[in-house]
Amino acid sequence: MRLPKTRSGKVFLAIASAALITLAMGVAVHLLYPSDWRAVEATVQRAYIKSTRPGTPQWSLFVDARYDVAGESHVTAKDIFRNPSRDVTAAEQANWPPGSKLTIYYDAGDPDSTSLVPDGGRQALVATTVILTPLALSILFFIAAIIAGVRANKRR
Repeated sequence: MRLPKTRSGKVFLAIASAALITLAMGVAVHLLYPSDWRAVEATVQRAYIKSTRPGTPQWSLFVDARYDVAGESHVTAKDIFRNPSRDVTAAEQANWPPGSKLTIYYDAGDPDSTSLVPDGGRQALVATTVILTPLALSILFFIAAIIAGVRANKRR
């Protein structure tokens, strides 16, 4: 394959390469991230509130929940509610007394890995990867352009 010698050819090649790298990253994350998530009913052991964004009001309601997989008991802590108001978060806490039930999803390959979403967050991770890869490539291209400019100025 001959590399384009014109500036527009090089730009096209850079854009095409970035698109292929983005696609490859999305496919890689999709293939490597666990895909077998199974639902299980968990029992709330306790619910508690924590400040989760220092400097900016953000209160999160966490639950410690117990669930069983293949006869083994597991415990997980999940952030189930967030709000800038501690009062609103405290009101939500009343809905999660010990003994309450909730559905969580565990990775069949690692039952200690849990999620509140059926795919374990896989779809969101793939989307984030596909969105952020071009940004990362742009930053790398910008740095390379600066280095090339500095080198060109030193040669003069």
